[in-house]
Amino acid sequence: MNVFLLYLLLCPPSVERPDCDTRNAVQVVLGPEIANEAQCGLASQEMLAATVKPRNGEYLKIVCGRRRR
Repeated sequence: MNVFLLYLLLCPPSVERPDCDTRNAVQVVLGPEIANEAQCGLASQEMLAATVKPRNGEYLKIVCGRRRR
Protein backbone atom coordinates (compact mmCIF):
# COMPACT_ATOMS: atom_id res chain seq x y z
CA MET A 1 0.00 0.00 0.00
CA ASN A 2 1.27 3.46 -0.87
CA VAL A 3 1.01 6.36 1.51
CA PHE A 4 2.26 9.88 1.05
CA LEU A 5 4.31 11.96 3.43
CA LEU A 6 3.90 15.70 3.52
CA TYR A 7 6.81 18.00 4.31
CA LEU A 8 6.72 21.74 4.69
CA LEU A 9 10.14 23.30 4.13
CA LEU A 10 11.23 26.76 5.19
CA CYS A 11 13.90 27.55 2.62
CA PRO A 12 16.64 30.18 2.82
CA PRO A 13 16.79 32.86 0.11
CA SER A 14 20.26 31.66 -0.93
CA VAL A 15 18.83 28.33 -2.21
CA GLU A 16 16.97 28.24 -5.54
CA ARG A 17 13.41 26.88 -5.29
CA PRO A 18 14.06 23.65 -7.22
CA ASP A 19 17.13 22.94 -5.06
CA CYS A 20 15.53 23.38 -1.64
CA ASP A 21 15.06 20.05 0.10
CA THR A 22 15.14 18.54 3.60
CA ARG A 23 18.96 18.77 3.68
CA ASN A 24 19.28 22.52 3.19
CA ALA A 25 16.01 23.92 4.54
CA VAL A 26 16.13 26.21 7.56
CA GLN A 27 13.27 24.24 9.10
CA VAL A 28 11.46 21.04 8.13
CA VAL A 29 7.97 20.26 9.40
CA LEU A 30 6.75 16.70 8.86
CA GLY A 31 3.04 16.51 8.24
CA PRO A 32 0.70 13.57 8.53
CA GLU A 33 0.67 10.44 6.40
CA ILE A 34 -1.98 10.86 3.76
CA ALA A 35 -3.65 8.53 1.28
CA ASN A 36 -3.42 10.39 -2.04
CA GLU A 37 -2.24 13.48 -3.90
CA ALA A 38 -5.50 15.38 -3.42
CA GLN A 39 -5.21 15.05 0.35
CA CYS A 40 -1.66 16.36 0.07
CA GLY A 41 -3.00 19.65 -1.24
CA LEU A 42 -5.64 19.94 1.46
CA ALA A 43 -3.32 18.96 4.31
CA SER A 44 -0.64 21.39 3.11
CA GLN A 45 -3.12 24.27 3.26
CA GLU A 46 -3.90 23.41 6.89
CA MET A 47 -0.19 23.21 7.71
CA LEU A 48 0.53 26.54 6.02
CA ALA A 49 -2.16 28.22 8.09
CA ALA A 50 -0.59 26.92 11.31
CA THR A 51 3.07 27.72 10.60
CA VAL A 52 5.32 30.68 11.16
CA LYS A 53 5.43 33.12 8.29
CA PRO A 54 8.69 33.36 6.33
CA ARG A 55 10.88 36.39 6.92
CA ASN A 56 14.09 37.90 5.54
CA GLY A 57 13.58 36.44 2.08
CA GLU A 58 12.82 32.90 3.27
CA TYR A 59 10.08 31.04 1.44
CA LEU A 60 7.91 27.97 2.00
CA LYS A 61 7.99 24.88 -0.15
CA ILE A 62 5.57 21.95 0.04
CA VAL A 63 6.85 18.48 -0.75
CA CYS A 64 4.61 15.45 -0.97
CA GLY A 65 6.33 12.13 -1.58
CA ARG A 66 5.36 8.49 -1.76
CA ARG A 67 6.38 6.05 0.91
CA ARG A 68 5.90 2.31 0.53
CA ARG A 69 4.63 0.44 3.54
